[in-house]
Amino acid sequence: MSVLRASAAGAALALALTGCSSDDPRPRGTATPAASLAAVEGALTLVVPSGYAEQGGTDPAADWVTPFEEATGCDVTVRTVGTAREVRDKIAVGGYDGGLVPAEVAGELIAANGAAPLNTGLVPALGAIAPELRALVTEKPAEDDDEDDGKKRKDVVYGVPNAWGADLLLYDPRVAAPTSWGEVFAPQEAHRGAVLWRDTPTTLGLAALYLKERRPKLKIGDPFSLTRPQLDAVAEVLAAERGHVKTVWRDGSQPVEALATGGAALEMADAHTLDVLLKGGLPVAEAAPREGRTGWANAWMMSATARHPGCMYRWMDWATSPAIQRAMAEWKGVAPANPEACATLRPGFCTAYHVGDRPYLNTVTFAHSTTPASCEDCADWNTWTRTWSTLTAQP
Repeated sequence: MSVLRASAAGAALALALTGCSSDDPRPRGTATPAASLAAVEGALTLVVPSGYAEQGGTDPAADWVTPFEEATGCDVTVRTVGTAREVRDKIAVGGYDGGLVPAEVAGELIAANGAAPLNTGLVPALGAIAPELRALVTEKPAEDDDEDDGKKRKDVVYGVPNAWGADLLLYDPRVAAPTSWGEVFAPQEAHRGAVLWRDTPTTLGLAALYLKERRPKLKIGDPFSLTRPQLDAVAEVLAAERGHVKTVWRDGSQPVEALATGGAALEMADAHTLDVLLKGGLPVAEAAPREGRTGWANAWMMSATARHPGCMYRWMDWATSPAIQRAMAEWKGVAPANPEACATLRPGFCTAYHVGDRPYLNTVTFAHSTTPASCEDCADWNTWTRTWSTLTAQP
């Protein structure tokens, strides 16, 4: 593909993601996966959230990019970004071979023809990954969607899951004993000012899970498929409590410090926070909220305009191999998607992070994106992001 044509395709994708029409003539589903592994092109450009493609710059011991370059001959350029929307938009516009895409925007990228369908046979590690995670980046055909010869269309895989985590309700057992997410989103008077929320738009989905039971008149089904009125109602509830929240955290050290020092009674946190506090012998416990829990996941996806598909396929296979999954999980403090990494992870890690625990995975409602095809009236991720930014900007 020429640079001019790639740029035009990227512009069309960007328009599609913002809800505008485009001149892109390609109908959905016409792209086909590569039949075989392409030759090494010598280069690879990736866009990733921080910490998932380490090159030894922060810590020489954390480097799984350089060994990949040496093993394959693919010279890797990594662009680090801070939000899911940035990952989605940069891949959509073009100029990158792929990236690590959060599940909450993966569906929008697929719907806009921004991601290439994958030949799963070229990524052997994919077979070890739980179907619950693979489903987040797999497009299933409609029940009446048949080929011209009458055969049913097959599932189309667009990504290789890399990592995941659940949102946990942690508390100081000396001062609290929560049984519901309501203790975080509508805390008791005694706990106001001693509650932490996580700084991500997906927190709106967790609050929606709580309100699904609390306010049945909202008719919330899937907490990540919300109409604009439902999303506004969730934001209104959170806005009423925003002033009583101690911290809306982004740095993973914040929830650890808050419970360790007695600065928090309850918090929305993660397995890493719980693991660190328990290993330190500090007073912390995990609640089992009656509403359940939400979670996040990400996956490596190849751009529809990738100029180096051979290197991208090799990277996806490398990044999800047990050895690299182990290195990534230890560095980031997250659950690796490939449970075969547990063979070399430190004792207790996979138990603490529920790696390979299929029953636990089935208790997690994972963040995901909605598209007009899946939910015509649902708010898109840009709307979720704006809503969250407005909410957290309040003092």
